[in-house]
Amino acid sequence: MAIKHEVAQAVYVMMEAHMDRRDWHAPIKTTARDFNVLLCQARDAFPHSNLLSHIDPLDAEDSFGTFFRRLVMLKTAVDSEIIGLQGT
Repeated sequence: MAIKHEVAQAVYVMMEAHMDRRDWHAPIKTTARDFNVLLCQARDAFPHSNLLSHIDPLDAEDSFGTFFRRLVMLKTAVDSEIIGLQGT
């Protein structure tokens, strides 16, 4: 269960780190790689999540807006899984 909470914390940290960014059209470059690693970790930690399977990995050429939308989807999926764990 600890890995699930570590993944959730990493998602929250990533979101917090990018909240103040204003250039929504700039390419995300290395942020895409970091997001994709976190997405893989989330899928490994929550293998039965239907939401996570619908989130596409990012490309370095994607915009920050695309990154942030997918990050919100990732956060929603992880939050949903964590809430489900607490109910069991």
